Amino acid sequence: MTLIVDDTVDVWAHDLASLCLTRRFVGDALDDGLQLLAGQLQEAHRAFFAAGPPDGYSLAAAAAG
Repeated sequence: MTLIVDDTVDVWAHDLASLCLTRRFVGDALDDGLQLLAGQLQEAHRAFFAAGPPDGYSLAAAAAG
């Protein structure tokens, strides 16, 4: 399970399903790229756990199973 965060599509042509494309951060006070990225990551987190088991994920359960 991998989530790739990058501002370049070219190098990830074979992993587009795992790519979270973001804009290049330039450090400008008006640059909202990191805010947009935070929203994308929150959505990826929500979608991943929404498809999970009803009781959630557990390292203890994985070790026992």
